[in-house]
Amino acid sequence: MVRRALESKGLRVSESRVRYKTLDGGMVEENRITGYSGDGSVKVTYQEFSDGRKRLSILARGGRATRRAGERAEAHGGKVDLEEGERLYAVFDNVDPRRAEEILDDVLAEGDS
Repeated sequence: MVRRALESKGLRVSESRVRYKTLDGGMVEENRITGYSGDGSVKVTYQEFSDGRKRLSILARGGRATRRAGERAEAHGGKVDLEEGERLYAVFDNVDPRRAEEILDDVLAEGDS
């Protein structure tokens, strides 16, 4: 679902699976889907962890880093770091794939300046 949403926005998509050893000796597995725009202005990462956590992060640069996009991200409950016209970084915790798709559609909407 997330992969299709990223591809529909014209992003190049890659997937990876990583295992982490925790401080208490346990293991956590991460499934990661990452989408990149051809011009480097957008990077989106969706992570699902074996302990049940899910996270969506959006990095937008240049003309895609608008106040409006930041406001949309905050309205969806994201933690946002914005330098308008330079960089927008938004993180959303505990987001299922369907919700991630809704957030992407809204935050990455064209013509949001």
